[in-house]
Order: sequence, then C-alpha cells, then structure tokens
Amino acid sequence: MDMEAGDAASVREILGPRVKVVADHFHVIQMANRTVDEVRRVLQDPRYPLPKKLWMKNKEHLTKDEAERIASYGDYYPELFRLWVLKEDLRQMYEMHSRKIAAYRLRKVIEGYKQCRSGYAWAFAKTLERWQDAILNFFERRTTNAAVEGMHRKFKLIQRISYGFKTMDCYLAKIILACVPLYLLTHHTIYN
Repeated sequence: MDMEAGDAASVREILGPRVKVVADHFHVIQMANRTVDEVRRVLQDPRYPLPKKLWMKNKEHLTKDEAERIASYGDYYPELFRLWVLKEDLRQMYEMHSRKIAAYRLRKVIEGYKQCRSGYAWAFAKTLERWQDAILNFFERRTTNAAVEGMHRKFKLIQRISYGFKTMDCYLAKIILACVPLYLLTHHTIYN
C-alpha cells in the first residue's frame, strides 16, 4: 500500500493486528523524488531554473553529460545533491537480498535525511521511521501492488478516452474487455 496512515489503520482493523502491511517501494521512491523536487523548487533561482527532469532521473539512466551536470550542481547546491544521493541510496536498498542488510541501509538513509537542513528532508525521515517495519516487510516476500496499480491506471485510461458512458454496463464491459487476455477472445465464443 502507499504510505497513508489511515489506510494502514483500516487494514489492521479489518484484517486484524497480525497482518503484515507492506509499504509499496514505488510509493517510497516517489516520496523521495518528491522531497528532492520540493527542495529543488525552493533553492533554485527563478532566472536560472534547475531542470526537474534531471533530478528525477535514476543514476543508471543518466548520460555522462547529465551525470557531470548533477555533480557540478552539487558544488552550488550541496543540500540538493545530498538529497539526490540519498534517494539513490534508498533505491539501492531495494536491491538487497535480506531484510537485515536492508534494515541497516534504511537506518543509514534515515540518518542521512536527518542530517539535512531542509524541513522536507526531516519530514521524510520521520515518515521513513514511522513506516520502517512496513518498508522492510517487502523483503520477506517481495510483495508489491504494481499489478493493481497497473489495472487502476488502465481503468482510468479507458474512462478518459471514452468521454463518458451511456450506462454503467457499457463501462464494465469495456473494463472486462481490457482485462481479458487476447488469446481467450480469439479462441473462445462468449455467450450471454
């Protein structure tokens, strides 16, 4: 799940206290990117804006020129550069193979955010501390809600491109059609 306190409380209330909540890693990294972007917007000079796309890129997707640009910005904006490095450290934490190693890396990342002067970084550090168990629960079964998020996005796209529906049945039919594998549609006859 995403990191909304009310959602976790509701899940525990409905499913019981023994349920293990997993904070989806996509949402954790999204919050880290948001922290970088908030600090970027505060620090930048309106006459010389810092390129948002550059700071949102992952380290492995940077070209050599882009990596050099980020490093040069680090001389003028050390706080922003530090937040970008912490975001990358957080991403690398998800590549660990054990919960114990990931817990150590997460503690280091949280300490790094706490050492920053930005209120955004402090707030994110508090969020990471609050959700530490849920973040680390990922490493037990590598559970993610990516499939659900993908379906949700597909449903919203269907709704947007259809410009409204005459009936709810029409909307549901389009959703079912979008979810049924093409193989089944081409090899089976569907009867009402």
